[in-house]
Amino acid sequence: MIVVQGVPREAPGDRHTRGAVSFSLQNGQHAVLTGACNTGKTLLCLRLSGLVKTEPDEGEILLDGRPLSALTEQARAQAVSYVPSDPALLFSGAMTS
Repeated sequence: MIVVQGVPREAPGDRHTRGAVSFSLQNGQHAVLTGACNTGKTLLCLRLSGLVKTEPDEGEILLDGRPLSALTEQARAQAVSYVPSDPALLFSGAMTS
């Protein structure tokens, strides 16, 4: 289970928060994060996946009841998948090939 509680909506390098986000996902559930540009969607996903190692200044992110900082990279990789919205990051050739 993933629990995000009171985590500020912020873009990387931007200390101006735009409120906070809270949600939970049961094991096996999927989610799509949508919203305006520079509101912290990518940063949250990068934190969940372990690609960004920083913890939020406020709120908490838990995976199976444990803070992200207490988990190994392998544990995060087994629990969380992140697919960026920019197809250029996924494919290096033409979409038709």
